[in-house]
Amino acid sequence: MPNHSIVVDTSVEQRDIKDTKQLPFYNLIEENDDYSDVYEEDGKKYLLTVQTLDSRSSIRGLKVIQMMPIDELFAKVNQMKDVAFILLIASGTVSIAAIYFISLRMTKRLMEFARQIKTMDIEKLTTTIEIRGNDEIGQLSHHFQQMIVRINQLIKEVYQADILKKEFELYALQAQINPHYLFNTLNAIRGSLLEKGDRENAEIIKLLALSFRKVLSKPSELNGVGEELEVVDTFLKIQVFRFGSRLRYSIDVPPDFLQLAIPRLSLQTLIENTIVHALEQSIGVTEVTITAERYDDQQVRITVSDNGPGLSGERLQEILAWINEDSEIARSNRVGLRNIHQRLQRTYGGSYGLQIESVQGQGTQVSIIIPDNTYEGGDIS
Repeated sequence: MPNHSIVVDTSVEQRDIKDTKQLPFYNLIEENDDYSDVYEEDGKKYLLTVQTLDSRSSIRGLKVIQMMPIDELFAKVNQMKDVAFILLIASGTVSIAAIYFISLRMTKRLMEFARQIKTMDIEKLTTTIEIRGNDEIGQLSHHFQQMIVRINQLIKEVYQADILKKEFELYALQAQINPHYLFNTLNAIRGSLLEKGDRENAEIIKLLALSFRKVLSKPSELNGVGEELEVVDTFLKIQVFRFGSRLRYSIDVPPDFLQLAIPRLSLQTLIENTIVHALEQSIGVTEVTITAERYDDQQVRITVSDNGPGLSGERLQEILAWINEDSEIARSNRVGLRNIHQRLQRTYGGSYGLQIESVQGQGTQVSIIIPDNTYEGGDIS
């Protein structure tokens, strides 16, 4: 208190002291409101701390004196250090364990992913069991599955394109014949017919040899429209000899379209289809026309029309479904039309292909839609 009296004494060793002036360290705290230092008494060291309170008027001037034995203080400090060290060791152990288990989990997932890749059959490329999760490993597994699916799609597309090409060649040619042997044989037959005066059959053999020469001499995937029309014209001339006045045909294709690229033997296939399903199914005269026109700014439509028996609506829908379907049933029905349609789409894109229109009793129109691009020889890649 300001009058030097002691209000409360909480020391263990109660001293019979009523006035702070009686304290042996009074001279140290007399002039200091705040004091802290080591004090030695009877060979024992203390931490002497003095704090003067002045927050409220009722206690203003009151001094709080504290004496803490240094030995006890260091003991508490050492105890706190021990507790801190134990907490450090515990937290470190927990952290190491957590890192270990997290790393083990990630490593296990990575090893499982690597094992799946290692055991994958590269010839089949089947998808593996996807590793779930939103982390990098889960995303990597997800993208890997997508890549496998896409590779399989590309392999299937390439495989199907090759099948279509081989299938069409078999359909168009039926067998691989040595052109040199074939031409010599046909010319020998033609010479024999001429010697016998059979000029009509000799002309047929001449046209047949010319047709085979054009078909077999250029095995490229694409051809010019003009070259295709030459093959078709030769084929139709042979059919005129066969059917006589029952077949009439005309080719009306503007010169601007003769250099456009078209899948090889596609027009030939349409004409063969017309002969089989229109001319051979009719008793009267069958008129076949081949025309070409611009479909829009970037497309050209080449149409083969006939006045044959035509198709019912139900039959037309079946054919349209077949040419767009890739199945064993589809392959056994209208293989030529389906092959042309899918070759056009694989070569130029989904907006190209065949268009078929037919009215029962009035005839059929089959159109090839191709891009308006000039053909310069070779295949389009």
